Parts: sequence; structure tokens; C-alpha cells
Amino acid sequence: LNPLDLLNEPGGCRPGLARRTCELVSTIRNGSGENGVAVAPTRKLPSQFDSLGARGSWSMREFVVTVASVAVVLALLLPAVAHNREQSRRFQCENNLRSLGVALASFAASHEGQFVDIPESGPLAFSGLYAPMLKDAQYVEDDSLFVCASVPRDEPLKIPTCEQITQCSSARQYDRLRRNAGGDYGYSQGYTHNGRFCPPSNEGNAFQVLLADKPPRMIGGPSENHGGDGQNCLLGDFSVRYVRGSTLGEDCLFVNDQNLVGPGIGPYDSVIAASHVPPAR
Repeated sequence: LNPLDLLNEPGGCRPGLARRTCELVSTIRNGSGENGVAVAPTRKLPSQFDSLGARGSWSMREFVVTVASVAVVLALLLPAVAHNREQSRRFQCENNLRSLGVALASFAASHEGQFVDIPESGPLAFSGLYAPMLKDAQYVEDDSLFVCASVPRDEPLKIPTCEQITQCSSARQYDRLRRNAGGDYGYSQGYTHNGRFCPPSNEGNAFQVLLADKPPRMIGGPSENHGGDGQNCLLGDFSVRYVRGSTLGEDCLFVNDQNLVGPGIGPYDSVIAASHVPPAR
């Protein structure tokens, strides 16, 4: 725009100003400045991605480095995600057991301090009866409270009523109802004291186990819930504790001190039985 300075000269505009201005602009656009001095065009510095786009493909080295980087990130993230997911399932299971503890406490308050007592014989003589009893007495309305979040299911759990169990039309249907009646949890078998059977009662003992994730198929290990790592236990003081392995202190949770699935040998021997197991008194 230097030719515009001519406007300030005495005598006004010189002839040809417009032509000279256009010529100067054209010269600058073509890469050379005033008086023939070249003007360096501005250009973006090439980046790694520009060169990649120019080649149109990745080199083997770049591909291997990228795949290795992704693999390292996944190796770090996936265990953390799986751990957080299992923790979430465990917390949900704990909350379910606490809610069932409230229902058991309400049941005991209406039955002289006794929790659900499993009969010794008849169609209702199995440990999972505690769930239909709580449902029939309307202490629990939501069947999902009997479901452990770590157990995969194809369809929602439906707790049968005591009437449905007693009116089964076939042995196969009766066995299926017994196994599903207690949901994903096992119930206490009570204990014997001085030759007398004592059903579970509300004594507020922190060492007494009332409910827990259902026992394994083969006695000796932890519950198969939560990946076989351990089980949540509802204790007699209505707190919930996660127990790794199959023992709480020195007490094995799924057999009594005589290594049998049945009532505990004394009040300090808690035994949790699967839903279909009868009370072996």
C-alpha cells in the first residue's frame, strides 16, 4: 500500500496511481515484494499425521506400537472394571440381605422371638421355606430381594407361595419349587442344645449366621455366588459381613461340628443349608 502515501504529496494524486497499486498487489501475490525483495510464503510445518496422510498407509512399526499401546491400556483398565462391577454386585447383595434381616426381625417380633422354623416332615420340610413364609406373611413383597446380583438369570425369580408348594401335581414340579423357593440364599438350620432342637431365634448374637449366599454343590468350599470367592452373611445382630472362604472364625458355615449338613452342635455352631435341604434333626 506504499503508493497510497502519494496522496499526501503536494499536488494531489499522480496519474497512474490505480495501475501502480494493482501492479504492486500482483507482485506481492506472486511471491516478491517491493523493489524485487522476495516475500516468503507462510506454510504449516508438516506433522506426523500429515506425513501419514500423504503416504496413505501406516508403517508396520507404527501399527505395532499402536496395537501394543491399546493392549497395555486394556490390560490396565479391564481388571479394574471387572473389580468395580463385582464390588457393585456384592453391595447390592448386602443390601438385599439387610432388607431380609428387617423382614426376619419383624417376623420374629410376631412369633415370640422365633425366626421361621422349618417343620421336620411334610411338603414344607425344606430350608428354603423361609422365603415363602416371609412372602405369605407380607414381610417381603419384592421377589428380587432373594436374588444375588452375582448369579446370572435367564428370567426373573418367582418365589412360590406355601399353597403352591403343597398343591404340586408332580414330583418334578415339587423339586423345582423347593430348589427355587429360597432364591439365591441359604437359611439357618438352627442348633441342638442339651439334646433339644432350637430353631433360629432373635438373640442378637453377632456370631450367629441367619442367611448367606447359598452353599456350594460340593461341601468344602465357599458359595458359588460372587465367583466362588466367598459369601455375604446376615448375622444375628442383623449386620452383613462378607466372608472369604467357607469359615467364619473357626466355624464352617455349611456343615456343623460333626461335618454334617444339619443343626449346629450348640449355639456357636451355625449351619447354612441350601433351599431344597430338609432339616436333618
